[in-house]
Amino acid sequence: MRILFWAVGSISFVFGIAGILLPIIPGVPLLLFSLYCFSRASERFRVWVLSRPGMGAAIQKMEQKARLAFPSWLDVLLVAIALGFLLYFLLRWIWKG
Repeated sequence: MRILFWAVGSISFVFGIAGILLPIIPGVPLLLFSLYCFSRASERFRVWVLSRPGMGAAIQKMEQKARLAFPSWLDVLLVAIALGFLLYFLLRWIWKG
């Protein structure tokens, strides 16, 4: 199970860094999720993360509720809608030639 958390955390971290650079992908929720995964994979890392003033509270809230907060889901929905529009117009432009 630890390997799964490390793998998911690593993927989320890569997409979170990409989200910082690209305005299309929400970076902060993905980085928080990667911190959560890494804290589940390693107890020492978990203690370190939870001792941090800003990150620790967010991770504890995420663990207690076992879900993302509403604004995070709203961010994901808005990104999905934006990607849908982008894909629609891109494919329409390609097929028109």
